[in-house]
Amino acid sequence: MSRTTFSIPQVNPLVPDGDKANDRIEVYIQFIGNTADPQHNIPGQEVPGLAHKVQVDTGSIGIVIPEEILHVDGDKTKDLLPGVTKGPACKIKYEPSNDQIEGNFYKVPSVAIGQNPDGTFVGHTAQITVMGATNMGMDYGMMGIGFDRQGGPSAPGYALDNPYINFVGMSAGDPLVSYTITPTETVIGLNLPDYQLQYGRLLANPTEIKLEPASPKTSGSGLNQKNWLTPQLQISISTLGSPISAAVLTDTGVTVMMMSCTTPDWADNLDGASVSVSANYTTFQMPYNIQFTLTEKDGKYFPVADSSSDAPSEFLPRAVGTATENFVNTGIHPLFTHSYYYNAQNGYVCFGAPTRAKNVT
Repeated sequence: MSRTTFSIPQVNPLVPDGDKANDRIEVYIQFIGNTADPQHNIPGQEVPGLAHKVQVDTGSIGIVIPEEILHVDGDKTKDLLPGVTKGPACKIKYEPSNDQIEGNFYKVPSVAIGQNPDGTFVGHTAQITVMGATNMGMDYGMMGIGFDRQGGPSAPGYALDNPYINFVGMSAGDPLVSYTITPTETVIGLNLPDYQLQYGRLLANPTEIKLEPASPKTSGSGLNQKNWLTPQLQISISTLGSPISAAVLTDTGVTVMMMSCTTPDWADNLDGASVSVSANYTTFQMPYNIQFTLTEKDGKYFPVADSSSDAPSEFLPRAVGTATENFVNTGIHPLFTHSYYYNAQNGYVCFGAPTRAKNVT
């Protein structure tokens, strides 16, 4: 059966470049104004804005860009792109940088995502809500595609949307509401069997990790109403003794690993401790496994030189002695060696090999 998929190229792949590795996923987007009425799906002339590079972030939801990008020619002294409407003020704060972004909500008719070498774009979203920042430079851009990200900015009738689950056609079932992240590309619309065929060859018994539905539901528009809780994986730290279960976020927006734990003294004597993260589900273990040993320097913890290639740049204990849940943010580095599949339509994630086997048609 033929189905719609989109392969979105990344600006630079997640592979080492000499002694330096690219540590972020970036793509080009372009806001599309429309001279028709986007609220009623009335066709009209598309008016493209400036192409803009954004960092793809699974640790947040929503596009956050300088407000100028939403204006004709990227000039805020000129009109907004046709069909773009400005909403109330909003703020968003990113961790662990503590960057606080200020600006306004904007409803935009469409966003083109993934620029090809010839300047065309791979696919388009339906109408979504984004944030235009007033306190960031023109080179700034974040595109949040995460889930279970409660507490984001909102106002009556406004909440930031995940663009990757709001592509044109998704509300009607094609493409499927899913995305696959690999070190070189993001593929929109794969179903689980095709994901396993292309990326899941390391799985001894390919099975998804089922997600629990979030409650309350998010207040965003469109498919953001369908939200899921962060999956529970297994964490082992040699100084803790027995492994613990924790909510684990694979966050492409940061290079560090952050962890909180309800055991009060868990962060004592971490120097020399071994840390591993693995995904256990029913009777088998999936191949997502980070293993490294920590060394302390100036009160911070860093993986030693012989740590695994997907170890983070730094390990940050959080909420020591006050944590109310076990939580781990792995950072981006697991995606150097694994692909990551998220199905928002049915609620599951899956990890597999990053090598692509063959195209699906």
